[in-house]
Amino acid sequence: MLAEIALLAATCAPNIHETTLSALVRHESTAQVYAIGINKGKRLKKQPTDYEQAAQIANDLIERGIDFDAGLGQINVRNWAWLGLTTETVFDPCTNLQAAQTVLTDCYERALRQSSDEQRALRSALSCYNTGNFERGFSNGYVGKVLAQAGIKVPAIKAMDDEPMMSSAKSSTRQTQRTGTPDGFTQHRLTDGFKTSEDNTATPVNEPDVTPVTVTPESLPHQPERLGFPDGFGQHRITDGFKPRGNDTSRPANEQDTAPVIVTAEPPPV
Repeated sequence: MLAEIALLAATCAPNIHETTLSALVRHESTAQVYAIGINKGKRLKKQPTDYEQAAQIANDLIERGIDFDAGLGQINVRNWAWLGLTTETVFDPCTNLQAAQTVLTDCYERALRQSSDEQRALRSALSCYNTGNFERGFSNGYVGKVLAQAGIKVPAIKAMDDEPMMSSAKSSTRQTQRTGTPDGFTQHRLTDGFKTSEDNTATPVNEPDVTPVTVTPESLPHQPERLGFPDGFGQHRITDGFKPRGNDTSRPANEQDTAPVIVTAEPPPV
C-alpha cells in the first residue's frame, strides 16, 4: 500500500513532497484507507475493512455528535464542510489526500509568515495539521513522530569548540592554599593538648607550671624496685598507669602527691 500511496501523492497531492506526505499518512492512519480515529481517548472495537462499513460507522458517529478523523490523512469531521467532504467521499484515497494537501498547505503558508526558515515553518505546519496550533503539536509529540516516520533522527550530543566551561566544574577544582608540615598536617599555634605560655614555650595542658629542679641521683630518696606489666617494650618501672605485680597497692603512676621533678644525669668524669 505504501508504494500506491507514493503514486497517489504524486498525482493527487503534488504540492506536498512525497517524503512529507508519506510520513504524515504512515503516522496518521498507518496507510489504511478506511481508518477511523475517535478523539477524546475513545477507540473503535474494530476498524472497518471496506467502504460500506466505513461510511456506516462515520454516519453513526456524526448522528451521535462524536468527534472523529477519517481516511488516509485522518481528516477531522469538523473540517469536512469547508473541504467539501462527506461520508461518501472522505474514504476515497485521492480525495482524502487532496484534502490533506489543502489543510497542510494552508498551515504552511501561515507558518511562513512567522518564520522564513522553511524547515521550521514545515514543523509548525505539522503541529497545525494535528492541533490547529503552531505549538501544541510539539508538546504532545506529534511533530516528532511524523519526523520519525520520515527517517529523521535527533543526532548524538557532541562537545563544541566554543562551548563555555561550566562554572561548577571550575569551582570544584579550586583549592585553598594552606601551609603545613611536610607530612601533610596543618601547622597550628596550639598543638594537640599543649598550651602556649607567654614565652611561647609549650607546656603540657592540665599540668602545673613548676620550676625545674636539678638533682643528682644520690639526692633522691630510696624507692623499692617495682615492675609493671609488659607493654610490648619490656618491663618498666611503674609508669603509664600499669598495675604493679604482687601485693603492691600503690596508685597508678599518673597520680602524684608531689610536684614533678626533672632528673638530669651528671656528666661522666673526665
